[in-house]
Amino acid sequence: MKLIIEETTDCEETEIRIRCGLMTPELQELISLIRLRTFSVEARRDGEVFYLRPEDILYFESVDGRTFAYTAEGVYELPLKLSQLEDELAKTSFQRVSRTTVLNLAKLRSVKGLINGRMLGTMENGEQVVINRSHVRALRLKLQQGR
Repeated sequence: MKLIIEETTDCEETEIRIRCGLMTPELQELISLIRLRTFSVEARRDGEVFYLRPEDILYFESVDGRTFAYTAEGVYELPLKLSQLEDELAKTSFQRVSRTTVLNLAKLRSVKGLINGRMLGTMENGEQVVINRSHVRALRLKLQQGR
C-alpha cells in the first residue's frame, strides 16, 4: 500500500481519496475508522447543544419515540431516529442489539449469556445492556470480525 500526503495552503477542505484494485477487509476497516473520525452527532442536554463524537458514545437508545445517546458523562437527547443513526454508523463499531438499542462495541467490556438466548453486555463504565436473541448472531459475527 502506498500513502501519499499532499500538504498545501490553498486547500479549502481536506479530501481523502482511496484508489484500490480490490476492496480488502483491512481497507474496509481503514475506511470505517475514517468515517468514524469525521462523524459527529448533534445532541442536547439541559438546553445546551453538544456535538458528540462516536468514540465517546456507549450506546444509543430509543425511549417513547425519543432518541438518546449515553456517554460516560451523561445522557443526551438527539433529533435523529435510531434507524438513521444505525445507517450512518453501519460500517463502524456500532451494532443494533435490540429494537431500541444500538451499541458501541468498542466500549463493550464483556458479554454473558442469559435465559432464552439473550445476552447481557457490560460496558466500560459498568452499565449493563440487554442484547436480544434476534441480534445475538449479528453481534457475534461483528465481534469475530474484529469490531
